[in-house]
Amino acid sequence: RVRNRGWELEAMVAANILRVRATYSFTSSMVEQLTPGYTGDLQVGDHLLGIPRHTAGVAVTLTPSQQTSITSALTYVGGWTNSDFVALFGFFFAGNPYRGSGRAYWTAYPSFTKVNLTLTQRVLPNVQVLARGENLTNSKKFEFSNVSTPIRRVMRAGAEVTF
Repeated sequence: RVRNRGWELEAMVAANILRVRATYSFTSSMVEQLTPGYTGDLQVGDHLLGIPRHTAGVAVTLTPSQQTSITSALTYVGGWTNSDFVALFGFFFAGNPYRGSGRAYWTAYPSFTKVNLTLTQRVLPNVQVLARGENLTNSKKFEFSNVSTPIRRVMRAGAEVTF
């Protein structure tokens, strides 16, 4: 049995050409009870794997005219525990020695912050162009485990046409 508790706070402030939106979440997913005969690695009191306790985000949008908007967004994900899949796969596929339990493969993943920026410009009543940069700081930290490739900086440009 797992007890899930948490808080999510959200706030938004808008004044003239500026809008700020922020969120913060706290999550606690604790193992409270294990069934008789359970042979897995979790123990009573453990926080579930792969779930960060803290996440947050803030987006600031500046709209200097009806045709133009600039949004900068920051996303924060706090540290979490998950398996070190590279080491675990080393045991499964490369003949590395077994560490004695699945729990011995658990590792702490560090928190990360990613920053995005979006520029939007309406050029005709039914056409707008945009440019977007994701992960502008080019963070290479893992987002779930060490076998999921971190998404590096991505730059996009495009147009939206409505009919």
